Amino acid sequence: MQNRVGRSTAVWESLAAREGLEERMVSALHDVAMHRRLRRAHYEQAESLTLQQAQRDLKTLAAAGLLDPVGRIRARHYVEGANFPARVLEVARTPMTLSRPYPDALG
Repeated sequence: MQNRVGRSTAVWESLAAREGLEERMVSALHDVAMHRRLRRAHYEQAESLTLQQAQRDLKTLAAAGLLDPVGRIRARHYVEGANFPARVLEVARTPMTLSRPYPDALG
């Protein structure tokens, strides 16, 4: 869990450092980096936005090449676009290695 939180924090900080992005847009990009996709309805609800605000934000991010829309209107979701920061995706998708948190009780 600690590894997951650390990766999430690193992704958030990298995205927040980008110029010209509102915090709520950073949230959308964070979701795409960590979960590989984002639906408009989820973004709208998570950020307490109106339908029009969510649509405008996602359209802006898609126009900037940060997101790519996939699918038709009702089934549309967004994935990383050509201009999504590669370093952020690298951090978000680094495989996690588990270590044994407890020593062997038997030896």
